[in-house]
Amino acid sequence: MIKKILNYTLKGIANGCLWLVFYGILFYVLPNREPFENLMNHYPIQAAGSILVGIAFVLPAIVYDCEKLSFPIKIIIHMGTGLTVFFITAFYLGWIPRGAGVYNTLLFVLGGIIIGFIIWFGFYLYYKRESRRINKKIQDLEDDNCEN
Repeated sequence: MIKKILNYTLKGIANGCLWLVFYGILFYVLPNREPFENLMNHYPIQAAGSILVGIAFVLPAIVYDCEKLSFPIKIIIHMGTGLTVFFITAFYLGWIPRGAGVYNTLLFVLGGIIIGFIIWFGFYLYYKRESRRINKKIQDLEDDNCEN
């Protein structure tokens, strides 16, 4: 179990770093340089925040290994943890502009939730397809063994 936790944590760090680089490049090429300058002027804390959020989204995915919990509860635990850490970090590090007003802040929060679930759904479809592929290979091996 410790090996699995370490593996998920390292994947979370990689995920957080990937998003940091992605947004750094995106902010660099956009005409409004303010987000890029905020990222670069506070790079260590921004990097730490990205890593923390990456871990917060990846590590709780370990809950899917628990067969006692229903699938909706697993989703709530996984996404609830990730989104909570994301929004706390986003407010603290200025990813959500504090002076943007209530409407813009709510749009950001809604956008964050939607993007989080789109990414989750992409991984869900990927792993569902992989499990089908693996099950088919197992079935093919069993069929081959029965013929021999």
